[in-house]
Amino acid sequence: MHKKRGFTLIEIAVTFSLVSVIVILLFQIIISLREVYIKGDIQTTFLSKQGIITKKINDDLQNLNLTSITSCGAFCITLEYENHEKYNLSIDVQNQQIQYHDYTWKLPEGASIGTVETTIYENPADHNAILKIDIPVVHKLLENDYGLHFIYQYNSNTTTIPTTIPKPANVTDEQHAQYSFFR
Repeated sequence: MHKKRGFTLIEIAVTFSLVSVIVILLFQIIISLREVYIKGDIQTTFLSKQGIITKKINDDLQNLNLTSITSCGAFCITLEYENHEKYNLSIDVQNQQIQYHDYTWKLPEGASIGTVETTIYENPADHNAILKIDIPVVHKLLENDYGLHFIYQYNSNTTTIPTTIPKPANVTDEQHAQYSFFR
């Protein structure tokens, strides 16, 4: 009698099925790890850029004594300080970037600037006021807001901050409602 050597068709099919399942699972793991890596990289970049620009703004607000805010064009305000230094805070909607003074934050693809909110709380009794500016920045892969959010307390007798800035002619009503600091 002859002993046959080799594999049966069933053994080959079962082996192929098991290898296929393992390969599919490995690809899913690789894809998940890649997504986690990309999200982590974007989040780290956002936090770094957010930290840099927020630190610059907060340092200036704390150390230079804000005297006034004026408009410097569409989606741009000029912060003037007691030492007569003037620094612009602007949003470039078309190029997806935020700039303060000499620092520009270019947003990556998939990121967007949300609706800018500027609020002023005044206490007429003691002339203390609070300026709050929120510039939300989100990314389609991330859940949180990584924008600029700062609060500044000032004396309304010595600091001039507008409550509205007229809409420039080259700006749509929707853009003015979303990106203008004071509307």
